Amino acid sequence: MSSSGGGKRERSADGGGRKGIRWDEQNLEENERIKKELNPRKIDEPKTPYLSPMDTDEEGDAGHRMRPLALDNPATAAAAAAAVAAAAEAGPAMGNGTSDEAGTSGASGSRGRGRHVRIGRAWSDSDRTVSPSPRHPEGGSGGSGRSPRFGDQYYGEHEGDDEEEEDGSADPQRQEKRRRFKEARKQHYNMREQLARARELMDAAESEDSEDLAAAEREQQGSVCGIDRTIAAPRSGKAAAGPARMSRYARAGGLLLLGAGGLAAAASTTLALSEERSPPRWIYSKLPSREEQVRRLSQGTAANPYDVLIIGGGATGTGCAVDAATRGLRTALIEREDWAAGTSSRSTKLVHGGVRYLEKAFKNLDWSQFKLVFEALHERNVLLKNVPYLSNPLPIMTPCYKWWEPPYFWAGLRMYDLIAGKEGLEWCRYLTPSQALSRFPTLCSHRKDGQSLKGAIVYHDGQFNDSRLAIMLACTAAAAGATVLNHAEAVKLIKDPEGRVVGATVRDTLSGRQHSVYAHTIINAAGPFSDEVRELSQPNSAKMIMPSSGVHVTLPDYYSPENVGMIVPKTKDGRVVFMLPWLDQTIAGTTDSSTDITMRPQPTEEEIQFILDAIADYLVVKVRRSDVQSAWSGIRPLALDPNATDTASASRDHVVTVDPDGLITVTGGKWTTYRLMAQDAIDRAVAEGGLKADACSTAHLKLIGSEGYHSALFTEVAQNYVVPHRPGAIDTNVAKYLVASYGDRAAEVTHIAEQRKLGKRIVRGYPILEAEVIYAVNNEYCETPEDFIARRTRLAFLDKLACEQALPRVVELMAEEKRWSRRRAAAELRRALAFLQTFDAPHPAA
Repeated sequence: MSSSGGGKRERSADGGGRKGIRWDEQNLEENERIKKELNPRKIDEPKTPYLSPMDTDEEGDAGHRMRPLALDNPATAAAAAAAVAAAAEAGPAMGNGTSDEAGTSGASGSRGRGRHVRIGRAWSDSDRTVSPSPRHPEGGSGGSGRSPRFGDQYYGEHEGDDEEEEDGSADPQRQEKRRRFKEARKQHYNMREQLARARELMDAAESEDSEDLAAAEREQQGSVCGIDRTIAAPRSGKAAAGPARMSRYARAGGLLLLGAGGLAAAASTTLALSEERSPPRWIYSKLPSREEQVRRLSQGTAANPYDVLIIGGGATGTGCAVDAATRGLRTALIEREDWAAGTSSRSTKLVHGGVRYLEKAFKNLDWSQFKLVFEALHERNVLLKNVPYLSNPLPIMTPCYKWWEPPYFWAGLRMYDLIAGKEGLEWCRYLTPSQALSRFPTLCSHRKDGQSLKGAIVYHDGQFNDSRLAIMLACTAAAAGATVLNHAEAVKLIKDPEGRVVGATVRDTLSGRQHSVYAHTIINAAGPFSDEVRELSQPNSAKMIMPSSGVHVTLPDYYSPENVGMIVPKTKDGRVVFMLPWLDQTIAGTTDSSTDITMRPQPTEEEIQFILDAIADYLVVKVRRSDVQSAWSGIRPLALDPNATDTASASRDHVVTVDPDGLITVTGGKWTTYRLMAQDAIDRAVAEGGLKADACSTAHLKLIGSEGYHSALFTEVAQNYVVPHRPGAIDTNVAKYLVASYGDRAAEVTHIAEQRKLGKRIVRGYPILEAEVIYAVNNEYCETPEDFIARRTRLAFLDKLACEQALPRVVELMAEEKRWSRRRAAAELRRALAFLQTFDAPHPAA
């Protein structure tokens, strides 16, 4: 019959009485219906490689249909475009003969999953019947047999190719077109095969585990090609199949990404073993000097105001600065003393949801306390991920001396873990008395009241270095473009003619100069001093802060094991006391009592003795007052509850309020939820000021020092710098300490130690190097000796006597670096020594 498009093509005699197929473009739907009715020797035309691989075949992929990937995200689309360019170079290497292999099995009419299988036949131009391909000798003629629907290019390596290749008169452009098409088709088929194999591996991994294994594993949600997958990480060594399962997911993810390399969609696919994100470019930029920060602050004029001015450089204030700066807001942060100079450096060093808050929630049916625990457990996980070198999980033991305590504490702590859900650390577990004593050797088996140890419950929370986290927040904000200035006090609030707060008069306490700084919104994040800032605008404003004193003591390291803490569940007055290992020492606390607000709080002898008595009932160690190496007091800024009769019953939740003059105050909360507090405060500032800002991104923002950190980083530092007889050499313990303090910036400290021969320890018994003084001055806005001994390092909190011994050398190094006069250096030394006196109870004579 004629080959014109309008004619009806009948099957040859081989086709018997079967229906014909129309080849005009106007009858495509009819053609598809007729093709489905052809049962034997079903014509299986390969799909064009320009079709999406998600459009699967009728049979082989029917049960494995995959949803298309979403590319609506601009960042994803950009990444996808990069993936296409990379795939274009790697494409020929990926397609490894899959099309030809499929053709060999086509005679039986079968096909493999995800792979298109040809049946070895082609269309004839003369009669449009099914005839053998020239590549398969069992068939007849057919050199030019190909479907006019797809044209010559589709069967580039099959019918007609041999004849044209032998014929030297073939068009070179047409041959090049065929060559490119064959490469694209190979890549297409290879991709389909890899996608199908990845799907098989993931299905096998999901169906393999039993319910017991699923209960013992912690789940993390991920998305692969738009399909939600659950990837479990074992809570303990109980799940032997866990590594194999994770390996299957990794293999599936590798196949998936490899197979999808030919598509832009591959770039948007994330195998959710982790949420890896590219670090922002500014994270590695050099921070502006303090002089530059002062100059920038003075540029916040009425004609060119900041978007946000934050008063207070503690946990909340520095968190607000990071949040605002990363949203694209023009941000300024000022602090009267130093970063975390107040309460934020005097915490219990725990990143926790609040076990005692959960107990109150159930006993009092208090939803606010339950909400606080739920939010804090989520934020605990965020903090541990975003700053891993300054934080770590810590097992904490709850000893039980009464028969009902093991089931009671186990039930409560198991509920604590259940609330954490997939963001939990490890399940709590019961230890027998012998196991508890082996894990915590200083724990007593028989107390003075005659009670014997019935066992212990071990649960997990987080621990961190509080002041260094605040410093890294301030530095991260500065790197993101914020103006940050410590030792700068807001002495007055500026109002417009309508009485709205529009700025502040800021005094540089180091130089004495004053600057008028304007902003669209002002955030009061001064912690215990929030009422003092509010009084600058409204002298008779109602109090918002209920101050609470929390005292801690530092004891020698032998009081507790290196990696296990202990909680005294109930003291004589019904409170909770922790005893935790921290920086190779032991800290114990805390108290909870009313106090006056002061910049230099000091513990009392009664508070110190209360802590010692509380832990003495649980230890075989003779607890001595002379063992107290340091003691400090912090003031918690609890949000005032009119119904609260004491601070212990006050809520630890945070509060964000707006005064009639527009001043935004954020207070309450705790270190664990600092990021959430900052997010709420900036959200309110954006709404009140009518600002244009990006969405909050701090939940996935790693702070300075975290991007290049890994658990074995200290080995690189040790191997690079531990060289005998070389000036500035450091040992392994120092390498571990530096990495735990500076993260991936530790190498910069060791570089200073080598170049300037400052690798000597600043005081005996502690791994603090002289080089750290120079690094802190030039990279962390360290302006006074107090800043260094209390916040850049934690020597004042660890050992008051050792700190007094180290101070002269600290002052000497800072004076040389900052070019102080002798008078200035002597004055700084006197102030630092006076500051150290607050790390112990006052002497009786005082």
